[in-house]
Order: sequence, then structure tokens, then C-alpha cells
Amino acid sequence: MWDRYVDAKVDLKLLSEHVHQFFERKDFNSVVEENSPEEYRVIAVPKHGSPDTGMLGNLSVLIHGKPDDFKIEFSRSDSRHTVKLGILTTLLGGGRFLLRDLKSTEELDKLESEFWRSLDETVDHLRGVNVSV
Repeated sequence: MWDRYVDAKVDLKLLSEHVHQFFERKDFNSVVEENSPEEYRVIAVPKHGSPDTGMLGNLSVLIHGKPDDFKIEFSRSDSRHTVKLGILTTLLGGGRFLLRDLKSTEELDKLESEFWRSLDETVDHLRGVNVSV
């Protein structure tokens, strides 16, 4: 999913740090990659062994554009192959794979919803803070 912010006047580096902190609070290991002053990527991986994250796969948030006109893309690693494998092996006892993947998808849906709410609040808070357009 993606969203575009126009006339926000937000420091994209500062925004990427807020995204990084969001994932850290949600029990993910995350890192910010600065590809250019107009493009940042935050990659988040669930911490293994954490009871709070029943999630599979990695997440990526791409922030690109200019402070007054930027786009944010939230993406997940593709786990459809796990669903297919689970469906094929259900008769052979592989239903637990399908169940695990479905539970992971449900948790990721909740996390993504929280992410967008948090992001909107963060953008509102950062409007016009230390920005040169």
C-alpha cells in the first residue's frame, strides 16, 4: 500500500527515523537506508523468539520525494508460496503451515493499520519542523 503527502513540508530523514522507531517499539529489528536526500528505506525484520510477533517475512517502507511532496510505500515480503504449500500439504498434515501463514497475515494487517495511523500523526507533528523546501 502507498500514500502521498502534498504540502506537508516534512524533513524526510526525520520521518524515516520515526518509522524506524515505530518498528523498534513493535519488537522488530529495523534499519534506515539513505539512498539519497530524497529517498529513504526502512527495513524491518521480526525479532526471532518474540512472543509478540507471530509474523513471517520482512517489511519495507520506502519514503521518496521532496519535503513538500512525497510518497510512502509499505510492502511485505511475499508469502503466497507458503499458502500454496500449506494448501497442497494439508492432506498430509501440512495444515499447520497454512494456519501459521494465515495468522501471520492477520498480524501483519493489524500492524500495517497501526503503521498508517501512526504515520499520519507523525506527519502532522513534523509539519514545518526544520525543513528547507
